[in-house]
Amino acid sequence: MAVVTVKSATITKKDADAADLIGSKAWGGYVQEWQDFVEVTNGDSSTSKFFLFEIHSSTRVSGVYITHPDIGTTGTCDIGLYEVDGTVVDADFFASAYSLKDGAKDEQVVTHESAVIGLEECNEPIWELLGLSSDPNKFYRVALTLTADSDATGKVKLRIQGVTR
Repeated sequence: MAVVTVKSATITKKDADAADLIGSKAWGGYVQEWQDFVEVTNGDSSTSKFFLFEIHSSTRVSGVYITHPDIGTTGTCDIGLYEVDGTVVDADFFASAYSLKDGAKDEQVVTHESAVIGLEECNEPIWELLGLSSDPNKFYRVALTLTADSDATGKVKLRIQGVTR
């Protein structure tokens, strides 16, 4: 066994150049929360979209939570990002083929389900996670997109926590 001293990437950056952290969401910011619900209905077809709210491209997402009853025997959905005009950006940015049918969930954590927001990416804003070279300074719509037809009805709540400056 050995005694070690380990610094996160954020502390390493601060020790090298404190000015580098000005504006960094990893080093603080304002926690915000977005939340709303939609109703998935028996007969809604695969690829149906349910838009919930808008989130800014500069947001560092710290948590994605979904709440729903057990909805039928077939329902699954992606949780992703769309342009405000409805054009897909990344349909499964937060979650891919998430099951709405395998039991009721209360605040089920899906932050890392799609692997876009992994441990090493936890301090990156949405625009960087999308692979963009700079922040487009715009809002994206967060949506559920059915990946299988729904054979039952139920309300689905999505809640996202994030840090902005």
